[in-house]
Amino acid sequence: MPVDYQFGPFRLDARLGILLRGTELIGIGQRAVALLRLLVERAGEPVAKEDLIAAAWPGLAIEDSNLTVQMAALRKALGECHRAASGSRRWGHKDSPGLAAADMEPQRHRN
Repeated sequence: MPVDYQFGPFRLDARLGILLRGTELIGIGQRAVALLRLLVERAGEPVAKEDLIAAAWPGLAIEDSNLTVQMAALRKALGECHRAASGSRRWGHKDSPGLAAADMEPQRHRN
């Protein structure tokens, strides 16, 4: 059953593979969507680089730079939202994009 995740002003529609800010569609690719979904599902927990790669590139061997590019796309898409909660410019396999803060806890909604 598909699940939507809401955090801050954002909604991640897992069924459609899209990210919305309010009613505005945020243009990120499917790999970035897969990474964000994993980070939201594990909000507040460290996420291993290997888990991120497996989520976005299942069964493929990739260079770390591919992950770096996708994480940069997420940072850009989320804007200041991830920095305000995490207090960090950088996030990825060591910490999630600030989704662990009380006002950023994801809420799952089944469609």
